[in-house]
Amino acid sequence: MKIPLKKFNDKGKAWDANKQAEVAKDIQWNKIQEIRFSVGKGENQGEPGKPAPVTIFVDQITFTENIDWVDPDIKWDNWNSKEKDLIITDFEGKYSKDVWEPSKGPKSKVEVEVPFKTSKLDGNSLNIKHFEMSDWVDIVFDMVKSNRPAADRDWTKHWGIMFDVYSERAWQSITVQVGDAGNELFVANTGVPRGRTTVIVPFRAFSKFPYYQPPNAKENGLFDLKGVVSLDFKPGGEGSNGSFEVDNIKLTNQKEVKAAERPALVKVEVKGTGDVVNPNISGGLFGINAALWDGDMLDNPKFKVQTAEFAKRINHGIIRYPGGLRADDDHWKEILDNHDWMVDTDEFLAWLKKTGSNAMFTVNFGSGTEEEAAAWVKHTNIDKKAGIKYWEIGNEVYGNWHPYYEKYGKDGGTIYGKRARKFIEAMKKVDPTIKVAVLGVLDGQWNDNVLKETGDIADGIIVHHYPQHYGEENDFAMLSAPQDLVPIYSRLHKLVDKWTKHFNKEKKFELWLTEWNSVDFNPGPQTISLENGLFVADYLAMLATENVDNAQYWDIHNDITPEGGDYGYLTRSAEECMNCPRPSYWAFQMASDALRGKLLKTEISGDKESLITTYYTENGKKKSLLVINKNPYSDYELKLSIPGFSGKASVQTLDRSSEKLKEGWANDPSKKAKKGVDVSKPIKVGKRTITLITIE
Repeated sequence: MKIPLKKFNDKGKAWDANKQAEVAKDIQWNKIQEIRFSVGKGENQGEPGKPAPVTIFVDQITFTENIDWVDPDIKWDNWNSKEKDLIITDFEGKYSKDVWEPSKGPKSKVEVEVPFKTSKLDGNSLNIKHFEMSDWVDIVFDMVKSNRPAADRDWTKHWGIMFDVYSERAWQSITVQVGDAGNELFVANTGVPRGRTTVIVPFRAFSKFPYYQPPNAKENGLFDLKGVVSLDFKPGGEGSNGSFEVDNIKLTNQKEVKAAERPALVKVEVKGTGDVVNPNISGGLFGINAALWDGDMLDNPKFKVQTAEFAKRINHGIIRYPGGLRADDDHWKEILDNHDWMVDTDEFLAWLKKTGSNAMFTVNFGSGTEEEAAAWVKHTNIDKKAGIKYWEIGNEVYGNWHPYYEKYGKDGGTIYGKRARKFIEAMKKVDPTIKVAVLGVLDGQWNDNVLKETGDIADGIIVHHYPQHYGEENDFAMLSAPQDLVPIYSRLHKLVDKWTKHFNKEKKFELWLTEWNSVDFNPGPQTISLENGLFVADYLAMLATENVDNAQYWDIHNDITPEGGDYGYLTRSAEECMNCPRPSYWAFQMASDALRGKLLKTEISGDKESLITTYYTENGKKKSLLVINKNPYSDYELKLSIPGFSGKASVQTLDRSSEKLKEGWANDPSKKAKKGVDVSKPIKVGKRTITLITIE
């Protein structure tokens, strides 16, 4: 095994004793102190029923200037092959009998029709239809099984793979997966807008698939294109659904497709129908996560504005504590007694009062007990009289990344459900007025197994949603993800209706979305960009559209990762701009201001690409129109035809300038709003912006 130092990031992780956690740091290459080999539990879990292959042996570690390794950047930068395009398949003639095999996880759905006679592409196509993404879906063409000649499997003479796609979605995210000569899986991400699109995915864009490798794969980390084994198209976006077609798959040395011409300005009409979408938007959907390891939550004399002030301005409603996997390992009383760097229960309750919000507490289901959970309820609600209303039983025990998965989650929810019931009974015996929810997933048998055991006494079911997987970030895919909440909540509502009826409950189970953000782990630069802000505003608006009871964004503070991202909507104290709002904070603020009261339906005409969304609310005398322009190419001119929305307005805008961090309220869109704007005249909104138009 030879690993060039170039493959390591210049950002690494170092242990911070104060935070008792790893934090991102710049690597000092002239002061290397150790070499560590780690074996991850998830990616080394082995085949079902077999022990995980977690033993490794390492010998003869050497640093050298000589290495028989070809720098892929140099290789692809100097690529000049003149080889003609090579057809893999166009689904016509001899290719019409090729077998494309669908496979899927237990929670997902997909159908495949091939060859599919199409009017959208050319003759026949591969039709990937009616997919529902709750874990994974693959559509695989095995070139070995199909007896493809060696010439078709030699991809070494081409720059990349090209194909045509037709989709009805505003944006269809696609992962292309290739099984190389050693059947080692490599992936690259792409996507297409609505309509027909030709895509080129360069081979330089592929990286090793991090979640799974076949047992027979020769895992050398090298993308060996000499004898490709398989090609796979995977729809992307957790919770997404739809259909798309693929055609004219070929290898090419063409390096780009001519970009479609797009207008600099698109004129649209925004019409109000008067139909009520949500008569009373829940204040619970604006929640956020606060973590016990986040000392920056508490007052700091170095901060121009304290975290509690930022949180109060948003009016979060319900703030979740203590946050994440740590909740299932930390003991609240022990932390309270230690008086150390962690934010203990009493410190959090004092901080919470400053924000004007209530809270949701996650009890320790992993290393804790029902007696410990009940004692926590007593401490907060009886002794401290804090009135904490919302409680959840554990965090993500259903996932193999959880330290207690083998003990409590591996069986599919029954063990968790039986034990969670004991927690609920003990906690409600202390305070019968609290609401307690149990862990669920977006779709799957786990939900039924858990509710069968707890449905008569639980008040709700909890889900988490991160639409993008690590390494698959794509701006268009992320910005189309909020609309996937419609089918997600459609399935969840059917679930709660079923079990509400089963137990003959007077009130329906509540749905709590206690974690959401744009990517599931190791966030990259996208999370600190304006685009993440657009995603936040549109996501909150779709939660309002779906009449969601309660939701908590992840999170207030996190940390810059080696990948260059950060979940936190505020920066940390170690950064140059301390406790400074990111674009996602300002987007949260604008959405929280806009999405109150009654949500009414608006319709947009003139936007062919469906890259703009609008949300109109009436809250007493206040009328607000939230406009999210997700289009990176075009400004929009809005003609507003909304009954009762007339007169002079205040217009706020969030744009790319918000990425340049400033202390305090310096970037606050509300403080830079244009006043006295006549809404009877067309209003222009810039590309990739959030605009809030308000009439008091």
